[in-house]
Amino acid sequence: LEMTSTANKSVALQASSAITKPTRPVKIRPAVIKDTAKTRNLEIKLPFRLDKTSSKANAFSAEAMESVLRELSSDMGLFMSHITRLGRKRYPGNRHWHFKQDLGRNGKGGQIKGPGCLDVTYWPMGCAMWISMRYCEPEWVHKAGAEMKQRVEHVLQS
Repeated sequence: LEMTSTANKSVALQASSAITKPTRPVKIRPAVIKDTAKTRNLEIKLPFRLDKTSSKANAFSAEAMESVLRELSSDMGLFMSHITRLGRKRYPGNRHWHFKQDLGRNGKGGQIKGPGCLDVTYWPMGCAMWISMRYCEPEWVHKAGAEMKQRVEHVLQS
């Protein structure tokens, strides 16, 4: 499956049949993405679903999704500042990224980061992806979150 970004760069996404498996059997439940008192969460519609008979997903690998996010974020003037995982028991095999505003380079060659952080989580085993924005974050985070959601959905549906 080939996807194209707004800059007409091709990013190859391949459906991953071998999703990272936890060491112990885990019953995968569909993620429920909802807002909290401190955070607004935007669910990204994915073009695949959880196979309830086998608890496996026909999903893109976390690495392929990361490649898409890197390209889209660069086009949006953001950069990936941190890669981690959320709770391994609740979301086994997930990947979580932090994005910051790219304000250029300082005199020492380091990245100048703007205030605020946009969080994106992808959980292939649960067929879920969402963007988290804390209410206290600067306005750019909320605008970028809505734009990132639209761009990711467009690329994945293409």
